[in-house]
Amino acid sequence: MGSRRGFTLYETLLVLMMVTGLTILVGFKSSQQHQLVVERTFWPVWQQMWTAGRQWAMTHHTTVNVSINAQQHFVALYHEHRRLKYLEIPQSLELINMNGTDGNIDAAGVAQGRTLEWYSHVDKRWIYQTFQMGGVIFNVENDPYRRPFWVDAP
Repeated sequence: MGSRRGFTLYETLLVLMMVTGLTILVGFKSSQQHQLVVERTFWPVWQQMWTAGRQWAMTHHTTVNVSINAQQHFVALYHEHRRLKYLEIPQSLELINMNGTDGNIDAAGVAQGRTLEWYSHVDKRWIYQTFQMGGVIFNVENDPYRRPFWVDAP
């Protein structure tokens, strides 16, 4: 037999499987990282939207309605059926529990205190979003484990 040139069929298939596997793995990780970034940027944007809603209510001496639509994945601020602000909730976040209703921000910029319990399907963590001091303080905390239902905030 003479010298061998090139790859055998088995060697070619092995290399193709390794390259395909690595490409899929890197692509999947990249998608997860993108979803995680989208989740993490959601919270400060919502806090800015909430603050703008409070300012709008106080400036116009009127009530702003806050609507959280978990099924359609959006949060919106309304005044008399007119949408003031709109924000999409990342698809990887699931609203699990919310004490009270969507709520309002009154003319003084005050809202009912509440805690929203979220679950991140990307990060596999529980996220607790609290509105305290009449809605003036907006806090977001991550926990690896779900809190008992009677615990609102630490």
